[in-house]
Amino acid sequence: DRIVVDECHTVLDSGAGGTWRSRVLGLRGLVKAEAQMVYLTATLRPADEAEFGRIIGLPGMPGAVRWFRAPTTRKNVRYEVWRYDGRAEKEEDMVAALVEEKKAQYGAEGKIVVYCDTVKKAEQYARRLGAACYHRNAGSAEAKRAIVQQLSKGTQQQVFTATNALGLGVDAPSIRAVIHVGVVRRLRDYAQESGRAGRDGRTSEAIIVRAVRYDRRGRPIEETAEQAASGTGVERAMWEFIETKGCVRAVLDREMDGREDRIGCEVEAGEQACYRCEERARAATTSHIEEEGSRQKRRDTEIEAELQRARIRRRIYGQAERRRQADEAVEVEQFQGILDTWSAGCQWCRAIGEGEAAYSSHTLFEGCQDENAEAVQDMVKQARQAVKWAPYSCCFQCGIPQAICQRFEPRGGSGGYRPVDGRTCQYRGVLIEMVVSLWGAGGRAGARRLCQWIQAQGGEVGEDDEPEEWVRWMGRKVWWGGIESNEMCRAAVQLWRWWQEGGE
Repeated sequence: DRIVVDECHTVLDSGAGGTWRSRVLGLRGLVKAEAQMVYLTATLRPADEAEFGRIIGLPGMPGAVRWFRAPTTRKNVRYEVWRYDGRAEKEEDMVAALVEEKKAQYGAEGKIVVYCDTVKKAEQYARRLGAACYHRNAGSAEAKRAIVQQLSKGTQQQVFTATNALGLGVDAPSIRAVIHVGVVRRLRDYAQESGRAGRDGRTSEAIIVRAVRYDRRGRPIEETAEQAASGTGVERAMWEFIETKGCVRAVLDREMDGREDRIGCEVEAGEQACYRCEERARAATTSHIEEEGSRQKRRDTEIEAELQRARIRRRIYGQAERRRQADEAVEVEQFQGILDTWSAGCQWCRAIGEGEAAYSSHTLFEGCQDENAEAVQDMVKQARQAVKWAPYSCCFQCGIPQAICQRFEPRGGSGGYRPVDGRTCQYRGVLIEMVVSLWGAGGRAGARRLCQWIQAQGGEVGEDDEPEEWVRWMGRKVWWGGIESNEMCRAAVQLWRWWQEGGE
C-alpha cells in the first residue's frame, strides 16, 4: 500500500555537488510503483523542502504532498555553548575537565559522546579521556558495530569520541551528554548529532565547547552571525546558534521547524532551560500537531472517495515519472549521437551555418579564420576555468558522464565507475566548445532562452549575470536517463535542439 523511506534528508547530501552515497538518488524512481510514498526524517529544514522535492521527484500539483512536522528540539535536553578563556586555558584540558564533571554528575550508566571535527582530534581525545573512538576508518565493520553496541547497551565504557560518521541509525537511549569540540558547520548536522542525547526522556545536555577570543585591549570579540560566518565555511544559522544573546531553542526552532513565535525556553511546559534562558520561566503554550480527522469521523463513502482520488493521483504521477525517464533516456542517446557528430571539425563554423566543406577542414583552435574565432576561443577558455564539476558528475578531463567516457569502466557489484590506466577520452574538448559555440551562435535571443531554461531547472541566474555564473551552475550533478551526469550535458542537448529549429 505504501513505501516508507527513512532518513530521507540524506538525498540533500547526494544531489548537486554532494558526495554522500550518490546512488540514493535512485530512490526517485520509486514513484513509478504507483504506491503512496512516506518520507521520514528529523532534520529537514523548511528552507530545504523545495530542493528535497526537486531531487526526490515530488509532484508539484497543489495538494499532492502533505507535510507533517514535530519539534526538533527535545524538552528534556538542555542546550549550552560552554565558553572558556582561550588565552589562558587549553581546549584539551577544558574538555577533559568538563567530561569528568559530567561523569560524576550522571554516574556510570550515563554515556557521554564527544563529537570532533577531524579524525585526528577524535583519536587524540580518545587517548586523553580513555574513550572508545568511532570514525569512518575505525577498523572493520564488525569493530565499528561493536563500538555502537557498547554505546547502546549498559557496558562499562562510559565515554566515546566520534566524528560525524557516528550518525544515522544510532539509537542509544542512555546518552546523557553530547559535547561538540571544534567546528560544526551546519545546523541540521548539529540538530541530528545533539539529538542523540536523552532519547529515553531523562534530563540530558547538548554542549558546544568554544574558546572566547579577545582583541588587543583584552576585550571579548563579539561578532554578528554574518561576520562570524564570512569565509569560514560555517553557515549563518549555525553561527547564530553559537553567538545569539537570546534563546538558542528559538534559533533551532526557526531554522529547523519554521517556528517564528518562540521567545524563550518554555520551562513551565516542562522544557529544560537553555544556558541563555537560565532559570527564567516563559509563559507560552506548546504547539501540538492535530491528527488528521480527529474532530469528527468521516463517512465511509467519503473515505473511499478520497482513497480512490489518491490512487488516481499516484497512477498519474507514476505515468508522468515513466514518461520523464523515457524522455531522458532518449536525450542521453541523442547526446551521444551529437557528440559523435560534433567531435570532428570546427564547432563554431558548424554552429554559425558554414557548410561541411568549410567546417570540416579545421578546428576552432587550429585554423579557424572566422572574424569572431578569437572571441569564441576566449569564451571557451573562460568556461573551462569557471566550471567546477561536481563529484561523480562526469570525467573531469572531458565533462562527459563516466558511463559514456571510454576512460572509465564499471566497478562491478559495488556500482559506480573507475578510471582505467592507458585509456583516453574519446570526446575530450568537445562538450565545452560545442556549448559555447551554440550559445554564442544563438545571439541575445538564444541567451535569453537558455537563461529561462536554467531558471526552470532551479538555477538562480539572471540575464544580466556574468556567463561564468551560468557555467558554474552547469557543473552541478544530476541524475539523467539513469546515469550520473551534469547540467552542462543536458544544456548541450537543449542548445542543439534549438539550433536544429533555427533558433526559433
